[in-house]
Amino acid sequence: MNAHDELENEGTHANCPRLPRRHDVPAQPAVHPLGAFIGAAISGVDLSAPLRPGVAEMIADAVTDHQVVFVRDQSLDERQLWRLAEQLARPRRASRRPPR
Repeated sequence: MNAHDELENEGTHANCPRLPRRHDVPAQPAVHPLGAFIGAAISGVDLSAPLRPGVAEMIADAVTDHQVVFVRDQSLDERQLWRLAEQLARPRRASRRPPR
């Protein structure tokens, strides 16, 4: 079973909580650890909209604590992705230099 299969089968393992889908997103954001050492899923956030106060910090803390985070069922266009990045950090466009 690969990592994708494990995420798809989430909730079938005793240590993995069943995460809500977008249509039943809880009112409060939550971090759900996925493994003993690395990985977490975040529920209760809509990344296509401006983040509520404290949510950017919660996401940053989850990345620091778990190194890898998943936020399921999100669909962002380029403008929304840049807005999200600006709320989390100071994004920079990659240079278009050809590789050497």
